[in-house]
Amino acid sequence: MRSLSLRRLALISCALLSACNSSSDTASGGGGSAASGTLRVSLTDAPSVAYKAVYITPLRLRLHSSSTAADADAGWQEIEVTPAGRINLLDLQNGLLRQLGEVTLPAGTYSQIRLVLSDTPRANSVVMDSDPSETEIELATPSAQSSGLKLIHSFEVRSNDLVELVLDFDASRSVVRAGASGRYLLKPVISATVVSVAGQIAGIVDASSTSPTLVSAQIPASDTGGTPVVVRSTLSTDGNYRLSPLPAGPYALSFSRAVYATHIVTSLAVSAGQTLTLPAITLGVSADSTLSGNVSDAVSPPAVPEGARVSALQRVTTGVVIEAGLDLADSDTGSYTLSLPRAVPRVAPYASGPLVFTDGLDAGRYTARASATGFASQAWSADLSAGNLTHDFVLIVP
Repeated sequence: MRSLSLRRLALISCALLSACNSSSDTASGGGGSAASGTLRVSLTDAPSVAYKAVYITPLRLRLHSSSTAADADAGWQEIEVTPAGRINLLDLQNGLLRQLGEVTLPAGTYSQIRLVLSDTPRANSVVMDSDPSETEIELATPSAQSSGLKLIHSFEVRSNDLVELVLDFDASRSVVRAGASGRYLLKPVISATVVSVAGQIAGIVDASSTSPTLVSAQIPASDTGGTPVVVRSTLSTDGNYRLSPLPAGPYALSFSRAVYATHIVTSLAVSAGQTLTLPAITLGVSADSTLSGNVSDAVSPPAVPEGARVSALQRVTTGVVIEAGLDLADSDTGSYTLSLPRAVPRVAPYASGPLVFTDGLDAGRYTARASATGFASQAWSADLSAGNLTHDFVLIVP
């Protein structure tokens, strides 16, 4: 009888122990539904010299584990923007962030983000840099108020962990002007970075100058092919600049300002959690030339392809090609204008001490590349060393 009672007691103890272990596994992410983590989302922006302000009014973020999930599919998670209100994207530069909110989510991988904007009057608008009256122009945001601005980016939320995600809303590449109609459209270019795997680059350029310098961290292309990728950019404030958060990896850093030669620092390596501080940089003067023209498709009558843009690529050293300029084509007329230095680019490999700049290659020579959604890109060689040039691009469907 005593033996039977002990056996029963042992069985009950094992059952209780299994239940406790099962509960513990669930809470720590062992496969149960209770496993959860916290996601915090913030917003930052790249600069735009064409606008004094770019306003958006975000209401909520929607998240889904599937990159192909439709609006009505089950499984969406939402973050209400707190505090709610209109945001001037151009205030969010040099590492400044605007927190949108945070939420507890089931642990797992998320692949799709939707940013839903308000549809009230003047919730989303632009103010032109050339307008002394600072008149706000309504910003058309197709689908942004219903399904939201779509971003495909995978990130993991781990059990009992905090993930900080920063959305970089690139206003300079997202706002498209429609000249004849006077409208401005939002065609969003947004990237996402998980802070825990990011670092930053900081420094000073022309500390005595009040004129801001465009500083861009790029993954350069080789001169045998490929396209450079601008990962993060900012405008200096009283000479100071900070590019953050910046995904870990190798970069070239370009410095550009009207009537100054482009300066490039190569061989930069950013590590997670690291602040890479560059020595002070002084830019040299250069005359500028303009490349202008129109972008259209090959149909009759011709139209402007959606998302048409023209970038200026420049080979600065053997094996290193950067993006030296970009302009979005007018969505009604297709016109574009790029102002680029004639002088030889100045190049220095990264060093912890003073940077030693030497003359690079291809003074005033660029490859202008036109591209648009659903069209084959088209390149044209432009030698601006002697003055201004014009060139029209006619894009075709591949």
